[in-house]
Amino acid sequence: MTFKFKHWGLWISTAVIVLFAVTAARCARPTIKRNDVPMSRDEALKQGIRFPLPSTAHNIQIAQYSFGFAYELLVRFEAPVSVCEQHVAEVLKWDEKNRHDKGMPKQDELSTEKVDHVGYIENSTLKPTPWFALGTLKRGLHVGKPGCSVPEIWIDQEKGIFYFRETD
Repeated sequence: MTFKFKHWGLWISTAVIVLFAVTAARCARPTIKRNDVPMSRDEALKQGIRFPLPSTAHNIQIAQYSFGFAYELLVRFEAPVSVCEQHVAEVLKWDEKNRHDKGMPKQDELSTEKVDHVGYIENSTLKPTPWFALGTLKRGLHVGKPGCSVPEIWIDQEKGIFYFRETD
């Protein structure tokens, strides 16, 4: 039995596209950037970190994952509590400007609440990140809400630690 194809060009084009897609998918790798060792602000800036950092930030740690449309960004730094609290507005402004999904909540639509306990982050693509220790927070603030492309910020008001997380 022989097959007769009327549209050889279509079949060849389809085969080439499928072959290219399979090859590209096998070669694609997620991008993971981590700074698990605390850095100074100068070191972070030399590495090209674009996240806004206050001038008094120190012990900075950042982890970033991206693969296709998926991403996660974790940032932690230490600074005086008053600086951390004032810095929230700048970070939210930066996030709103750089956000991929412009339909997400604006800065004034995010809630701020006092917290006395925060659980550990579940389902993080960047595990392990023992330095993103929200479970140690006893008294602090939370800004934002869990969700896709919505920033979350926690401030440990006892230790002066600023935590930022955003996922997609």
